[in-house]
Amino acid sequence: MNRTLNPNQPHAPAHGADVGDPQGGPSFVVAFETELGWMAICGGVRGIAALSFGHRSAEAARRSAAQSLRWAGSVRRRAAAESGPIRQQTMSVELMREIPPDAVSLGPHLNTDRLIERLQAFARGDPDDFCDVPVDFGRATDFTRRVWTVCRSIGYGTVATYAELALRVGAPRAARAVGNALAANPVPLIIPCHRVIARGGQIGRYSAPGGPLMKRRLLELEAAGTATARAKGRDGG
Repeated sequence: MNRTLNPNQPHAPAHGADVGDPQGGPSFVVAFETELGWMAICGGVRGIAALSFGHRSAEAARRSAAQSLRWAGSVRRRAAAESGPIRQQTMSVELMREIPPDAVSLGPHLNTDRLIERLQAFARGDPDDFCDVPVDFGRATDFTRRVWTVCRSIGYGTVATYAELALRVGAPRAARAVGNALAANPVPLIIPCHRVIARGGQIGRYSAPGGPLMKRRLLELEAAGTATARAKGRDGG
């Protein structure tokens, strides 16, 4: 597995160690290579808090993942301004620690090393909905949490429109707000905002590197993966 360690980071914790910060916020970052370019995940004991992909280098992926935390945090703070001050959980990439394989448990049958393998397989076209992967929603508003949660129910190889997603979250007139919540999604692929499209089959916007072209590529990748899985099922493979 091609993954990188940052020589400026403190020594990695012992195998199986808890690397969560005292507040439970994001505390680690790891970059790895995939068919969709370099990818990075940030997280902590609460789950994955950021993911970025489509980069040309490990460093670019790491910094983009950290930046997505800051971007999502600023959107959340604006949306919840009337609720009072919000503690800033975002850590700079320099303060996050790189992790060795298996260092962080993400559930009874999942750790960071296994998640990396699954993301790499997804980038090659293997179906995966990542529904078992815990996500740290941080201080997202209730509405944003609902949007992200419902978005995770959109199955691999299928799509929904912004209007349909708004209806599912109980806000049928809030398609634009749904789009804004998805634009602030710091964990693409795991929260599959690429499966949400505009009316009439239009691709719609996408904030990952490559923009709408990357979104189309992901939808085509999933369509091919679904077709392959069905063919294997017919053949008994």
